[in-house]
Amino acid sequence: MTADITHLGAMLRAWRGRVAPESAGLAGGHRRRVSGLRREDLAELADISVDYVVRLEQGRHTTPSAQVTANLARALRLTDAERDHLYRLAGLAPPSADEVSDHIPPGLHRMLDRLGDAAVAVFAADWQLLWWNRAWAALLGDPSPEPPALRNFARDTFPVGGAGPRLTRWPVSTLDQPDVEVSVVSDLRRATGRFPRSERLAGLVRDLLAGSPRFAELWASGVVGAHRESHKVVQHPEAGAIAVDCDVLTDGDAERKIVVLTSSAPEDDGSDEAQEPKMSRMGVSLYYTARRAAPLSDTELAAVGRVVDDHNATAPFAGDEEGLYLYDELEPGTVLNGSTKLPGAEDRAFPSLVHWLAAVTALRTAVPDADWTFTLDDYEIEWQDHTGYHLPGLDD
Repeated sequence: MTADITHLGAMLRAWRGRVAPESAGLAGGHRRRVSGLRREDLAELADISVDYVVRLEQGRHTTPSAQVTANLARALRLTDAERDHLYRLAGLAPPSADEVSDHIPPGLHRMLDRLGDAAVAVFAADWQLLWWNRAWAALLGDPSPEPPALRNFARDTFPVGGAGPRLTRWPVSTLDQPDVEVSVVSDLRRATGRFPRSERLAGLVRDLLAGSPRFAELWASGVVGAHRESHKVVQHPEAGAIAVDCDVLTDGDAERKIVVLTSSAPEDDGSDEAQEPKMSRMGVSLYYTARRAAPLSDTELAAVGRVVDDHNATAPFAGDEEGLYLYDELEPGTVLNGSTKLPGAEDRAFPSLVHWLAAVTALRTAVPDADWTFTLDDYEIEWQDHTGYHLPGLDD
C-alpha cells in the first residue's frame, strides 16, 4: 500500500486535539495552550520521540512502523474503525482478526479512567503489556525502558536463558506462584484456540517450550483455565514491603486482560480489636519529605516545580491544605515536603502511598543526577467514635 502522509499528519493533529489530557492520565491546567494533547504528550504516551511526532505530522517521515502505528492508536484512543483508517493512511494493512489484538478501545479506556487510585495495567491475550497507569509505574517501576516485545508477563513468569524480569524494577514475590504459573499456561492455551493463526502467539509458545522446562511440563499437561487472582509482596526501595491483591479481568473476545493491584485487606483474626464496633477510621494522612544534599539550580527547580504541579493536579487530596510543596528556599537541604489526607475506608493509605511513590519516580526522572533521599515521616489515622469526636493516633 502507498502511504498518504499528508492526510496522516492532518488526522494525527485532529485526533490529538480531541483527547483531554486528564483522560490520558496527564495533568491539565491553565498553563496549557492547547485543549487536547500536546506533541510532547503524544510522544510520551506512544513511547516515541517528540521529533518523530513532528515529522509524522509535517509529512517528513513516510514509513511509520506497525508498532508505532499501534502505539499511536492506543495513545489517541481510537475506535476500531479509526484505528484501521490510521493503518491505511500509514500505508499498512489493518490488523487481522486472526492476530492477537493490541488495541484498547475507547470504552475500555473510559472504564480504566474510573478505576481511580488503583495500580492498573492492560495486557493482550498473549500477556503482552499494552498500557499501564502512573500508579502501576510507581508501585512496580516504569517498564518503558524495556523493548516493547519483551514486556510480557508470560516471559517474566517462565524466564528463558537466565533473563531477568522486564515488568518490574524491584523484587516482587508471588505468594501463590505455582497457581499463577498454571493460570498463565492456561491463558496461553486458550489464546491459541482463539487466535490459531497468530504468528506472535505461536512464536511466544515456541520460545517458552524450548527454553523453559516448567512451561513445557505444564503445557504438556493440557491444562486450560483462566487467570483470576493472586497475592504479591512488592519490595519497594522507598516504602519497603507492600502487600497487594492482584485481580485479573478478561475483556471480551479479544481476551485482553485488565490487571488491578490493590492493598491487601487485613485478615480478620477474631480478636477484640478486629471486632470493635464503636470505632471507625475516618481518614489516613501521610507526611513525607524529599531531600538532596546540594541546592537546586534554576533549571532543576523548574523541573521539580512541574512535578509538584502535576502531582497536586492528579492526586485525590481531601482538602486544599494537602499536597506536595516546594520548601527549598525556606529550608536548605529540603526540596519538598508534602502530606496526603484521604477520607473513607481503611485501605486509603495505599492510594496515598502510591501517589507519593509516583512523585518519587517523577522526581528521579526530572533531576536524575541528584543525590535524593526520600522519607515517609509519619502515618496518622483519624478515628471517630459514636459521639463524633476525632481521635488522632498512629496505626500500629
